[in-house]
Amino acid sequence: MRTSYILLIAGGALIAAGLAVSTFSVSTIVRQFPKDAFEPEHITLGPGQAFVHEAANVPAGRQYIVSISAEPADVPLVAQVRDGDGTIIQSYNVTSLPFSATFAAPRPGSLSLEVRNVSSDRQASVAAGLLGLPFEERELVNFGIAILAGAALVIAGIGTAIAGGVKLARERRSGSPPPPPTAA
Repeated sequence: MRTSYILLIAGGALIAAGLAVSTFSVSTIVRQFPKDAFEPEHITLGPGQAFVHEAANVPAGRQYIVSISAEPADVPLVAQVRDGDGTIIQSYNVTSLPFSATFAAPRPGSLSLEVRNVSSDRQASVAAGLLGLPFEERELVNFGIAILAGAALVIAGIGTAIAGGVKLARERRSGSPPPPPTAA
């Protein structure tokens, strides 16, 4: 069999393997999120008013995403994440919406997200909540590495297929006969 055909087949196999690895990693991440994992609370806050979103039974090290949106988008908000003892874990001065940030729960227990409208004269319709990621940070890194490895396989496959195509085109243009079959 010609080397050019082998390169074309190998390129296609590398592309297929890369797509399979990346697809498996992404689908594994997506499947771990429950369908109702994030239900933000919607509330209208007057000047100086606040509301609290609670998360119970939080394991230590669990990654969380804070998500906040509001109408109108230029109303200033302050958000604080507290643990069960009331200690502030994270504090955010929200000036650009929509807003999101991530943090890791420092210890097991409960978390609360307090969002306060710090405007002196305007109300805002706010949607906010905490989304707990169903895996730890190191697992997320492993998934990311697998996705990058899949992308590298796809790129290598494309390069190999291009090399095979170029070699095949040169062989056809030069009119050289195919090499004789080898006896096994």
